[in-house]
Amino acid sequence: MKSSNSRSDLLDGDAEYEEEAERHLEQLIDMPPSWVPKLRIPREVFDMRCPKGTKITAYDRCVYEIYAIFGECARWDGKVSKLTIFQDRERTKPLEVREVFARRKDRLRERRIFTNTDTTVESFNPGSAYGLKEVTTVAKKQRVAHFYESARLDGLLMRTEVFGVKMVEVFRDRDDRLVYRSATYDKVPPRPSTPPQASTGVKRVGRKKKHDDPQQPIRKMTEKYTVVTDGSVAPEECVRKRTFYCTDDQIRLDYHYGRDRITANCRIYSRDGQSQITQIDPLKAKPKDQVLLEEWQSLIVAEKECQNNVRDVEKECKAIVYLRARDEQDIKLEKPYYDIVRVKVEESDDEGA
Repeated sequence: MKSSNSRSDLLDGDAEYEEEAERHLEQLIDMPPSWVPKLRIPREVFDMRCPKGTKITAYDRCVYEIYAIFGECARWDGKVSKLTIFQDRERTKPLEVREVFARRKDRLRERRIFTNTDTTVESFNPGSAYGLKEVTTVAKKQRVAHFYESARLDGLLMRTEVFGVKMVEVFRDRDDRLVYRSATYDKVPPRPSTPPQASTGVKRVGRKKKHDDPQQPIRKMTEKYTVVTDGSVAPEECVRKRTFYCTDDQIRLDYHYGRDRITANCRIYSRDGQSQITQIDPLKAKPKDQVLLEEWQSLIVAEKECQNNVRDVEKECKAIVYLRARDEQDIKLEKPYYDIVRVKVEESDDEGA
């Protein structure tokens, strides 16, 4: 009996101690109100980010500029910040310019300009035209474009253009197992100059004819393929690289390496159908003439198809350049949600008044 009474007394004492501790905490938490008024920032001032919508800060060898994102002080081109890096402390020789954009309809996110190498790097958000992700342009030399894989139906990841020399494309997850395509060009011969005609004194008024730029002749085209992964075809029977020598009138097939092999099969076809076969396994029977003839005919068709694909890519490259130039000349911004809500509120206030 004594032990049970002692336990109940201990429990009652703990409960009283907890209640007293809670009352003490409530007294400590009940602090006096602050003498500082509540901070209120109007939406218009918050959108400007800085007084008058712009702020320039000079640092050691760089200058940082910020601009308003929304509101009346926002820039017409959607630029929200600009960082200029200089070579010298006097900030007279710019080395790099970084510009950040927002709310652009062309999905442009950032532009970096390297003045020493005359290089421009443009980055885009998802949803851009042609699935562009990043474009690096070296003036009069080359252009490298990266694409969003999910935005392209052809699985294109990267395209490199060396102006007047070569064009390379890299693919992924295609049904035809194509992972690489390149085209090497010949130099374009100069146009023959037409002698000026003698004037007859009568001016003819008419429309000027549009002269399309001549297509640059292709010297070589190359396509690369992955091996069949399901095991239905042996690796040494899968074509690894297909090369079309347009000027030499030859087609070369290189196959994947077989197991424990350091050399691979090879076939070379000429324009007249003659073939040269290099077979690694001497015990394996050589293909029949009928099989080689059918393969040669299919390669002739594949060469025309590859050439058409290259010409289509050239048209797409020109279309991308034209579209980017048009977007920069006529920049359009997406109207932000805050501006739409603010306009509705102002209209409702005017109607109520």
